[in-house]
Amino acid sequence: MPAYTTVQVVVIVDISPTATLANREIGVKVMSSYGSSPNGDTDETASWADSCTIDSDNDGVMDNVYPCDTNEQILRIRLRAPDLEILDVSIKVADRENGRPVGEMIPVTVEIANTGNVHATDINIVLCQDETEENLRNNICSEENIAYRQVIGAIMPPDDSGTSESIPITLLFPVTAGNHDVHVIVDPGNLIIEANENNNRKHLGELSSENGWLDVAFEVAGEWSVPTMILLLTIALMAVAGMVMIARRREALEKVAAQSSMLSIDDELIF
Repeated sequence: MPAYTTVQVVVIVDISPTATLANREIGVKVMSSYGSSPNGDTDETASWADSCTIDSDNDGVMDNVYPCDTNEQILRIRLRAPDLEILDVSIKVADRENGRPVGEMIPVTVEIANTGNVHATDINIVLCQDETEENLRNNICSEENIAYRQVIGAIMPPDDSGTSESIPITLLFPVTAGNHDVHVIVDPGNLIIEANENNNRKHLGELSSENGWLDVAFEVAGEWSVPTMILLLTIALMAVAGMVMIARRREALEKVAAQSSMLSIDDELIF
């Protein structure tokens, strides 16, 4: 390149999704074939120890002085991301074993923590019932399978000591007829970019109504009882109408027969 010219270089750094959340230092180096020429650059070593951009004590003053290596630029990348994790889910033993009547609520206690290094906001937590395995593997819950949803404003990361404080949250599962396979999912659909997306779901197990399949039978019977009664009443009315028509027809035929016999008697008398 000609002297006293500037070339703009764009460096793209690909960060692995499994990278540890910490400060990382990377370097950009420009190599030259004329490093030892008069007034040339001073990049004579492959080491980064003589870089002009080293500031190990973070005081804002570079550690090395000229003639340091001006062909090197050390960049500090700060990897920041939340990491929402479901630590525990619990439910009363009686509610799990015996269920509750249809229409009541079963309390589910969920402990959530943010083990990342930055806070997370607008966090959705759902109770997901009877979802497909494929969707569950991707932390997805269809809208029709969401039994309960709660939104948390924010969860802070661990403090300077590295201690992450868990937050207990109570979700309410509405009891419907039958048995339902229930999962707790935080951030369904992975809308929040996290360090780890594999700790956002826990299996709660089966939750059922008090009478299990009997409640389903009663519910089905209730759904069909009114249409069935209407159908039976319609059939009964049609049967009554048919019987009335048959009775009137018989009565009319008897009257016609009686009139015919009287006419025949009159004819005989005239004769």
